[in-house]
Amino acid sequence: MWQAIGLSQSTADSNPSILLTFDSGKYLFNCGEGTTRLLIQNRRGFRKVKGIFATRVNTDAVGGIPGTLMSLADSGTERIELCGPKGLLHFIASARFYTLRESLSVTVTEATAEHANEPIFKDDNVSIYAVTISPPTEDPPLPAATRKRSRSHSPISRNNSPSRRSPSPARKFSAQGSSKPSPVETAPSDFEAVFTPSRFQGEQAIAWRKLIVSRMFPGSKPPSAVQYDADAPSLDNPEQIFKPDVPTKNPVPDPFGLQKYVVMPNVMKGLPAHPRAQSATCYIVAAAPVRGKFDPVRAKSFGLKSGPLFGKLSRGESVTAPNGKVITPDMCMDRPEPSSVLFIIDCPSVEYIDSLTSSTQFEAWKNRPGYALHAIYHLLGEGVLEDPRYGNWMRAFGSEVHHIVDYKKWGGNPITYPSPALAQLRLSKLDSSIFPMLKFTPDSKLDLPIFSSMTANQIVSMRPRDAPRVDPIEAETIFRDALTAPEASYLDPPTLHAYEEAKQAVRESETGTTVTESPGKDVVIVTLGTASAAPTKYRNVSSTLVRIPGYGSLLLDGGEGTWGQLARHFGEDQSIENNVWDVLRDLKCIYISHAHGDHHMGISRILSRRRQLKPPVDQPLYLIGNYSIQQYLREYCQLEDLGLRNPNDVVFISPEPICMLPRQREHCRNLMFLLHAEPLSDLPVSSQQGLDAVRKVLGLETMHTIEVEHRIRCHGLYIKHESGWSLAYSGDTLPCDALVEGARGATILIHEATMADGQEQLAYRKAHSTFSQAIDVGKRMGAETILLTHFSGRYPKMPEYKTMGSEPTKHRLALAFDNAQFRVGDMWKMEKYFTAIERSYGDVDDETTVV
Repeated sequence: MWQAIGLSQSTADSNPSILLTFDSGKYLFNCGEGTTRLLIQNRRGFRKVKGIFATRVNTDAVGGIPGTLMSLADSGTERIELCGPKGLLHFIASARFYTLRESLSVTVTEATAEHANEPIFKDDNVSIYAVTISPPTEDPPLPAATRKRSRSHSPISRNNSPSRRSPSPARKFSAQGSSKPSPVETAPSDFEAVFTPSRFQGEQAIAWRKLIVSRMFPGSKPPSAVQYDADAPSLDNPEQIFKPDVPTKNPVPDPFGLQKYVVMPNVMKGLPAHPRAQSATCYIVAAAPVRGKFDPVRAKSFGLKSGPLFGKLSRGESVTAPNGKVITPDMCMDRPEPSSVLFIIDCPSVEYIDSLTSSTQFEAWKNRPGYALHAIYHLLGEGVLEDPRYGNWMRAFGSEVHHIVDYKKWGGNPITYPSPALAQLRLSKLDSSIFPMLKFTPDSKLDLPIFSSMTANQIVSMRPRDAPRVDPIEAETIFRDALTAPEASYLDPPTLHAYEEAKQAVRESETGTTVTESPGKDVVIVTLGTASAAPTKYRNVSSTLVRIPGYGSLLLDGGEGTWGQLARHFGEDQSIENNVWDVLRDLKCIYISHAHGDHHMGISRILSRRRQLKPPVDQPLYLIGNYSIQQYLREYCQLEDLGLRNPNDVVFISPEPICMLPRQREHCRNLMFLLHAEPLSDLPVSSQQGLDAVRKVLGLETMHTIEVEHRIRCHGLYIKHESGWSLAYSGDTLPCDALVEGARGATILIHEATMADGQEQLAYRKAHSTFSQAIDVGKRMGAETILLTHFSGRYPKMPEYKTMGSEPTKHRLALAFDNAQFRVGDMWKMEKYFTAIERSYGDVDDETTVV
């Protein structure tokens, strides 16, 4: 038995993803941002996933792979295969700064022409073939993501002699791009000049990327021997695995003798250049042949008796009859059942149609003996479905084949994560200004007889073969019913009573209160993601939007799925005011506190979406992030346009030159982020010039970073507006005196509160703060309002706020929830709402982790 499940479809916060399930394995096709959260929400689990197959290399199709790989490793998976178009290997290698797992072995295979006839992946369940399609022209390769310095490196040699200048193997074969190593190239004593992998070409470039990936995921330790930190999503000491002698479960060939150079300083350097990733990979999935059913009557006709011989025949073994005749299994079997075949077609635009329809591979499988084509998934870009060439190609497969189409233009925009949507609906009845309804359209607009729309939790049974059906999860049904039902049907009496008490407390506080004009009261803070390390059912990873009326917006961190949170909060409908495209156009600065993936893995998708704005934005977007963030984005930009070519698009600012009170990093144990951590020196705009520009655009009097205390290099942020209000952001940190000193008198402090009170020692080991420690930082700083966020997965719904300090305080306290929007002048209401919010979350289903 096996089936294909629509894990997600094209919506504001998801992209099409298909999960094939067998008793002994799962196979995931496309892994966009939010896939980890989808697997949790839909209770599909991580275990038994054997392969991930990408149809394209862009943020829509592969943006969730790094997070999913870490979740797979943490669930006990030891080996995974990744397959996809050219560029997939480069993408995985570019994630080396933040995606590392010692217990997982990863193999990356890029589709070539031979994979149309020979499987790109094969095991006991399936054979998967890959057919590459392309537009008529391809972009030329982009320049390498090189890292220039104001001074040259010291030559490297065995005796460290700086005077020798003989040609180095790295310089020789990087300049020539030779695919054949020479004996000289393997001599470490000749390696004197700078090792420059960004100059590698051809097979040599591929070899270097493969070595990097083999170190990122060496599979060198069993899962039971690795204790991954649920509140720190990256390996603490990558220098332990980025070294030549690390054993790997899946060693890669090293024809150029590069393995000895896989050391931290070289790993930090830019990858070899890669052309834009434009090809798409379509897949043909053929189930393993199924033997016919054993026929005991036929076996007896050969003189065999029921017993052990029958068992051997049914298992596919030959036996000898009493008369000495050899009886083979096929002599006693019914005709074998045809193996089911599934196509997954990705046609990004009309430019790909000719390449797709001219391929003979799909036609060859239509009537292949022993196989039955049962279903075709069509992942289609704009204009493809209306094109008669594509329609004719679809119809050629006959009426018995089920066509499932993902076409965003006609597919509606249903809710992707019904559990948090239901929680938001419930809280909107408490205060709709703080907890606004998420934007969605529930129904598909596609209703044609020859095919059906792809939807989440749509199941196609492949064996036994059956028509598509939808099997919604319980939360989805409850949410849909609640949309048209009275409040009393989804809010129990105690919750309704708690709501009314909270509203009454707010009304009483407002009655007779003199309204005073305080600076910054109209600034709006939208907490898009409030979880630490990994998403949960109710919380996405870190991201906070600060909207400054009349000036623009500042985004504080942007973990995976941040674009989806923005799009679901503000809506994609351009006919409504203040939609997500307006917000994106209004975004002036992105601040990335540090290089842990839960704080930045969603930035590339935001930059990609910004490039889609029409007309283009006429002002640059300033991005503050350290070396590893900038290098990763530069490398990924070679595959997908992020707007880094033109300084009028994205301007990098390094946090170090604008840092106040630099500190000794006693808790920063990650050597990767200390080596070569100075700012890039080839930036077209200096960090100070960029800072001056940001201050002018956002109307800031002051803006500086503050080095805080975390496992890796991390910076907090302080801004003071010219109108008098100020904001401090902690990033991830232990309680930090530098933050107190660098942000005194802040109007609002946004501080991480990963751990509950009573877990101070655990928080210290993980370099995080407890609730009360974060509040104490705010008190010592003199902050007027303290907003706590970045909660551990131990607290998936309501943080344990009752454990926080019981002493009365003049400082207002608020807790962050996904998709809450706080007008600074109204944040005092949150303390009145705590009990009601806790009651509301207590009335919904429990968080369940499915592995």
